[in-house]
Amino acid sequence: MVVAVSDAPSTFLAELSWLAESPADLSPYLLDWLCDQGSLTRRLQAIDLDSFTVEVVAEAWQPLDAESASYMATAAEQQVWVRDVYLHLFGQPWVQARTLVPASTLAGPGQHLQRLGDKPLGAALFRHGQPDRTPLQLGRAKATEQGEDWLWGRRSTFFLQQHPLVVMEFFLPPLLEHLQ
Repeated sequence: MVVAVSDAPSTFLAELSWLAESPADLSPYLLDWLCDQGSLTRRLQAIDLDSFTVEVVAEAWQPLDAESASYMATAAEQQVWVRDVYLHLFGQPWVQARTLVPASTLAGPGQHLQRLGDKPLGAALFRHGQPDRTPLQLGRAKATEQGEDWLWGRRSTFFLQQHPLVVMEFFLPPLLEHLQ
């Protein structure tokens, strides 16, 4: 059974595992997309600018889970602003993304992040060139209950004037099919 990402974004993201290094058996096309330090928004828009849309699934204050708190080197249960979206092309979700924004970032240079609406975060982050960012970490989640296929993703921490926000992006079947 394919994961119904549109029903529960947080459930899908909870099933992922983050990897210490990139698997050697990934296709070069997929690896190129996963490891690209540039704007994923721009890459998707280059495929078809006219059909690119952002669907906001949820935006709310939520406590960090233990794994995210560890990644962010902060206390578990700290409240962060969470934004869950789908990036669509041709009327289908191609990417599922989650952004974790600490209160200190929203109080400083990231004040505008709570007002993005259906605008892509990538456009704001890359507006003035390449932002400061940690190295990408790859992750995967089982695409089926049998676990034969994987959905691949990545995460990194961006810095707005040294204030962090974490961005996680998972490539859904339409994007994976496009990359074959």
